[in-house]
Amino acid sequence: MRLIIRAALGYALVSLVFCSVSRANSPTACNALEIANAKILCKNLGQTCANLDRPIGNTPVHRIVIKNRKTGSEQEIFLKLEGENPGGSIKDRAALSMIEDAERAGRLQPGGTIVEATSGNTGIGVALVAKQRGYKCVIFMEAKNKGEKETILKALGAEVVITPDGVPPNDPLSKSALAAEHAQATPNSVFLDQYNNPANPKAHELSTGPELYEQLNRQVDAVFIGMGTGGTITGIGRYLKKVSPNTMIVGVEPVGSIYQRYKETGEVPTPQKYKVEGIGQTSIPSVVDLSVVDKILQVNDRAAFAQTIELLADRDVFAGGSSGAALAACIEYLHENPKLKRAAVIMPDSGNRYVSKIFNEKWMKKVQ
Repeated sequence: MRLIIRAALGYALVSLVFCSVSRANSPTACNALEIANAKILCKNLGQTCANLDRPIGNTPVHRIVIKNRKTGSEQEIFLKLEGENPGGSIKDRAALSMIEDAERAGRLQPGGTIVEATSGNTGIGVALVAKQRGYKCVIFMEAKNKGEKETILKALGAEVVITPDGVPPNDPLSKSALAAEHAQATPNSVFLDQYNNPANPKAHELSTGPELYEQLNRQVDAVFIGMGTGGTITGIGRYLKKVSPNTMIVGVEPVGSIYQRYKETGEVPTPQKYKVEGIGQTSIPSVVDLSVVDKILQVNDRAAFAQTIELLADRDVFAGGSSGAALAACIEYLHENPKLKRAAVIMPDSGNRYVSKIFNEKWMKKVQ
């Protein structure tokens, strides 16, 4: 049975979409977008920067509690704040792992060039490590991912090549194909290829999974993880299935992505367009291991972005759209399954790279 999380309200008035019951009696009720933007301005949360001095990993968890709408019982949700990594996302872990693997194998030599295809965050992580270790960096990403991510990449010294949107991976004009071609034509360079690099999920099997398990005192009923390359859910899933076999591993993707249908039927459907960045897929990457995934939920763009704005407005958590999608899926699933008492949600990145999009009223009005 499929479960698709959808926003309940229309988009006639953007502010009404983000109305929170908890603020219903306040003067600013139903103005979550305004509240979120006020917090961005007041706290300077919108700066596009990376902290080169911070170590990768050991990110904090943030506990929230919901009341189940069926039983009234409390359910705990622990948010793993991966935006606290130095490059602002969970992809710092995979970037470091893939670069170190290339160094150990001798594929990456001093003074070399690192090439990667990305929706932005992996590229930022790669550029961060490349800058620290003295490598050149060339990043290929689709036009829809421009904006703050491109600004951060260039600030870190990366060369950014913008490719067409929505091109299948096997097309010569896809970001992956163009990146591979560039690496092949460039002396002393390596294409990391996160979609097919085993060092991607290995990073999460060795670090993210163990960290989360210990932070939750080895007690977690379910973990909700956005699915992009599949590296994060594969690595965390492999670890948790070894140490806590009864923990549910739940994947989250946007409506229009292909993972849910593929897991349920073995068929690859025709992908549809969606605006959430960093999660969703048009083909099945070789790094993903769906055997460790118990269930996959879909969330539409509006529900994902509404939850993202609520996170900042209500809970002071400044995260991106994939985080909103994962939390929206988690909350809905917990309401339907009151026996689950402790859940974790991986929050992949910071909201500082979506200020001109998710936190922009004009842009949000265009979201269908």
